[in-house]
Amino acid sequence: MERPDTIVVLFDKGTYYYDDRMIRLDGMCFPETRLLFIGNGATLTAKGEDYSDGDRFHSSLDSGSGIVCGSDDVFPWSSVYFSNGKVKLVDGENHLFQIRCPSLKKNMAQDISYCYILLTEWYKSRMMKVHSIENGSVTFIAEDGEDELNMDFGYARLFPRFKLMNVRTAPFSVQNGTVHIKAGLKSVHICQAGRFISAYGATFKSISFKDFKFIGNRDNVFALMDFTETKTAGITVADCEFCGLHSKLIQVAYTPDFTFSGNCVHDCYRGGINSFASPRTSVTDNVFHNVGLAMSNDFCICCAGEDYRISRNIISDFGYGGIGLGMHYQQKRDCPLTGIVEYNELWYSRSYLELYQEHTLMDSGAIYTWTQNDSVLIRNNYIHDYTGMKDNRGIFMDDGANHITVRDNIILRIANSWSVDSRRVAHIETDPDSQVRQTNIGNVIVNNKTDGKIRFEPRE
Repeated sequence: MERPDTIVVLFDKGTYYYDDRMIRLDGMCFPETRLLFIGNGATLTAKGEDYSDGDRFHSSLDSGSGIVCGSDDVFPWSSVYFSNGKVKLVDGENHLFQIRCPSLKKNMAQDISYCYILLTEWYKSRMMKVHSIENGSVTFIAEDGEDELNMDFGYARLFPRFKLMNVRTAPFSVQNGTVHIKAGLKSVHICQAGRFISAYGATFKSISFKDFKFIGNRDNVFALMDFTETKTAGITVADCEFCGLHSKLIQVAYTPDFTFSGNCVHDCYRGGINSFASPRTSVTDNVFHNVGLAMSNDFCICCAGEDYRISRNIISDFGYGGIGLGMHYQQKRDCPLTGIVEYNELWYSRSYLELYQEHTLMDSGAIYTWTQNDSVLIRNNYIHDYTGMKDNRGIFMDDGANHITVRDNIILRIANSWSVDSRRVAHIETDPDSQVRQTNIGNVIVNNKTDGKIRFEPRE
């Protein structure tokens, strides 16, 4: 049987609901066939249930559930609460912990069975099930100990912040089995599927997606699009919109020639593009806005591979970091780590800056690099108006990062830390779990325009 050289899947404009892994290419081998998915503006939303105000609620709902209204995300969390002390263990046998906040009232919460807490922990946050809420305190279930739950205090001597899910002030909540929706929302859709496509171990000539709107999904361990060990002459995602995603957007691992171009990513909760050991990844000419709503150490773009290019992206109001590069010093690797990051703009808007405690964490960089790199060039980027809870740098070369050139960048109004920070971290060289025996080598910082300080600590 002759195999086709091209398969085109055309969508009419409209809204379509997908099950988990609606497109499953795992293990398929058609090296001569091109797959083209053309959306014509079609909207793709994870399958789930629709509710109007006053409906009886019959779905599952947890901290990973996506909630959308038409083409818009519905943010399920409260505004931030500021605790007045550290998290305390109250029942070790049942793993119950308590945090106190004077402004917290018992009647703020709806059904406790759907109530979760998002707790800040230094450079990340954690979502956990709420056990009970009283005036001035919330008790929740956690598998970790007090030290980890109090990492804000350990790092910065600040008490943790937290948000709550299923409260009266949120646009969507459930009380006594009844749905409550704020005025202005006609109905909501609860997303129950996460992954749209997987292509693990697949072989095609090429795969492309163009002109789709992906609105909403639920969080799980997999990204919306999973290209792992996918062999092609090129995978392209272009001219698409992504909104309200609770999972990672795209995972690219051991997959060459991936291109993400001309897309708009906004109001999403986890990371965007995560490319690992995937030669010639290209992320260009995209817009990322209000990404990282889960308040963890996620990035809009993250690359660790050979010959990547990240250029001309507009990245605003990101929660932790905009662009992440390289690999952690304890991570084993089997690929070169080389790339260029240029002509990107990263910043926080005025309204985001005014409410930075609602969104941001500690110890970050708008552009962030881990220790392991072979040849990375960061040039001609514009980073401005960036802040956070503590130590939020413009460009952060963390943990003794190696082989990075930072030149010809403009870095302005970094509120609480260095414009560029390359700190000496000698202990990594003797750490028994480290893959690196020399840190802080091969770095160049030159010809950058800044209105703040630069820290550049080379190896002795």
